[in-house]
Formats: sequence, structure tokens, C-alpha cells
Amino acid sequence: MGAQKTFQAVKGAITAACGLRNIEENYDEETGVPPPSAMHSYLTAEKDQKYTISIVCGLKPFKEIPGRHHITFPHLPKSPFDLVDIQILEEWMKTSKQKLTRDPDKSRGKCCGAST
Repeated sequence: MGAQKTFQAVKGAITAACGLRNIEENYDEETGVPPPSAMHSYLTAEKDQKYTISIVCGLKPFKEIPGRHHITFPHLPKSPFDLVDIQILEEWMKTSKQKLTRDPDKSRGKCCGAST
């Protein structure tokens, strides 16, 4: 609607919205689409969660098996922090803080290589 918030513009938008809602309801009725549910069944969600947990616990996905690895990632470390060079990270944080201190608007987006 933008800046055109006159009484006539608002009235037209409301009328259009009501008309669209009527079209939607009639279409759903003609095609046999059930109305959306107003309440969620927490019992069903809880039952699904318990079932999923029972499956996962039975599989023991975090049990370490020697020699087991993904074909694409044969040498993936246990922790992603094993791959982080702390000195490079600290230097990046230091320069980023300095840039933000000087001009926060100007330095926005530079960490991703984007230009402003």
C-alpha cells in the first residue's frame, strides 16, 4: 500500500481482502479441501517424538566405530574447532572490531567480500 494510506485506499484494500477470502472459501468448499485446523494436537506430537527417540536410541548413531567414516569426508575431525587457526581468528576479530569502531555503517558486509 506504501504511502497511499488514504481512507479510500484502506477501504479498497479491505474490500479486496474480504472478496479474496470469499473466493478462497468457495473454492475450498467446491474442491473438498477441509478447513485449516485451529488447534494443534500436542498428544500426537508427543507420540511422534517418543517414537522417533526410540528409533534413534536403538540405532546409537553417536557410537564410535573404528574405521567408520563418510566417503566424502574420510578425515573429518571430531570437532570443527580442530580446523580453526586461533591466531588467524583472533586477528580477524581484532581487525573487525577496529573497523566497526571506526565506522559501523561503512564496514557492514565487508567480511563476506561484499562491497558497499
